[in-house]
Amino acid sequence: MALGKQWPWNFWYVPWWWHSFRAALTEEFSQTETFIHELQAEPWGPEITKLLSSEEQAKTMNADKLEQIVAFAKNTGMKEIYLWGGEWWYWRFVRYNDTQLWQTVEEIFE
Repeated sequence: MALGKQWPWNFWYVPWWWHSFRAALTEEFSQTETFIHELQAEPWGPEITKLLSSEEQAKTMNADKLEQIVAFAKNTGMKEIYLWGGEWWYWRFVRYNDTQLWQTVEEIFE
């Protein structure tokens, strides 16, 4: 894939239960808890984020997609989930007065 070229489709690579199964095996053999690290929760477009329009950003990340991603992660059963994108949510709030992502995160993690 050429740098800057966006994937023409959007899909989950593997189902949540596969991650759950893999985590269970890892925990069994390593005797340590698994967790989700850097779960994508910000847009990914053909340009750097600050150059994308709000509409272009929303194609790959918005409040509904954020809810879906976190639900997917919670279904794995892993207790810790680290999201990648908090600085983007803050930027959206400050730059565009867009509180939707902040509110969504608050609701998800109440």
